[in-house]
Amino acid sequence: MNAKSDGLKSNLKQVDDHVITQEEYEEIPELPAELFAEGTLYHDGKPIVSKAVPPVFERKPRTPHVAVS
Repeated sequence: MNAKSDGLKSNLKQVDDHVITQEEYEEIPELPAELFAEGTLYHDGKPIVSKAVPPVFERKPRTPHVAVS
């Protein structure tokens, strides 16, 4: 990046000193579980790939082999 960065334009000391009140908690909307079910988790900017075992599919029963004489 060639452009000069002016840095963060936030007063982090003021943000850290702020105590969240009960009224501020009440302003936060409840998030439905469906929102999280469709999301992608990221770690260090990369999506996390699930290493879960895939579901087992029903297998067709094997037909017995008949010996031909």
